[in-house]
Amino acid sequence: GSKGTSHAALYGEIVDVKLLASDGREIGSPPRAEDVYVRIRFRTRRAKARVRCAIDLMSKGVLVFRSAQPELEAVIADSAYEALVRIPANLLSETTYTVSVSITLIRGEEEEHALIVNKALAFMVYGEQGVTADDGRHKKGLVNPTLDWSMQMEADATVRV
Repeated sequence: GSKGTSHAALYGEIVDVKLLASDGREIGSPPRAEDVYVRIRFRTRRAKARVRCAIDLMSKGVLVFRSAQPELEAVIADSAYEALVRIPANLLSETTYTVSVSITLIRGEEEEHALIVNKALAFMVYGEQGVTADDGRHKKGLVNPTLDWSMQMEADATVRV
C-alpha cells in the first residue's frame, strides 16, 4: 500500500532534535520550575506536502503523554523547517525522560509517510535544591503538575460538636 515508512526518506528527513530553555539555549537538564521547549528541525524533499509533528514523552518505559500539532501544516519541497513545542513549567516530575519524535507527511489525498526518531532526546528534570522525586517521603508520579487549587470557608460552616 501507499502507507508506511518505506519511502519516507524520499520526502523528508528529521535533521536534529534539541531541548531548549526559554531563552533559546540548548539545555541538558531543565529546571522543573521553567518552561522547556523541544525543537525539531526537518527538511522536505520532492513534492509539497502537509505535515504534522508529534512528540512522545516517555519515562521508566511508560508513555507519559503524546502531543501532536493540532493542524496539518502545508510545506513546500526542498525546504528547511523548525517546529517548536513548549512543555510548561511545573508539569514534569524530577526524573528522567526520553522524547521520541515523529513527523507524518501527507501527499495528495491518501499517501502518508512517517519520519521517526526514537529516543531523540534524554534529559533529567531537577527541582528545588536537595529535593528529589525518590527521597521516599514524597512519592511523585511520572508527571507532577502544579494545578490550580482553591479553598474557602462555606458561608454556613458552623462547628458542630
